[in-house]
Amino acid sequence: ERVRRIVRYLKQNDVILPSGGKLTPRRFLQLGLALGSRTGMETLHYLLEGAWNPDQSLCYSFLRSVESSQSFDTNPIYYLLHEAIYMDGTVGQAESKIKGSTWSAERMLKQAINSGMPEYDYEKSLEDGSTIYFTGEMVYSWMTEDYIQLAPLKGAAELLAGREGWENIYDMD
Repeated sequence: ERVRRIVRYLKQNDVILPSGGKLTPRRFLQLGLALGSRTGMETLHYLLEGAWNPDQSLCYSFLRSVESSQSFDTNPIYYLLHEAIYMDGTVGQAESKIKGSTWSAERMLKQAINSGMPEYDYEKSLEDGSTIYFTGEMVYSWMTEDYIQLAPLKGAAELLAGREGWENIYDMD
């Protein structure tokens, strides 16, 4: 219920983080990245537990903690190259080159939602009361809108995502 309440609040309100970025439902749900670490579940639990001010707004310490736990603003190269590092020349066939990543994680998420897995659609989950799921270690095209330090990199990110004909990046010998 805590996750649902925060997602609903973020959907209904423009929330600006201390450094100027936007805390949107989609950015909030990226906190699932923490679940891949040994202490991630506890960290996320304590973060959610202290989210609210008495006036029912999100408290500064929560906003600051969310921002601190998401390193894309301070490590923009991670955002730019996250999918590109998997575009290593050919996959099993010497002749065929990999097409661009074209925001692979974002495409797969949309495909899952459109092919009968609506549990990955937080907006639908808000409406029907179903579980809202966090996302993991993925990057999305919209991140240049929510992360203030990524905004100037939008053009470069789009070029990398759309680049086709990748040569071999890694020397396997």
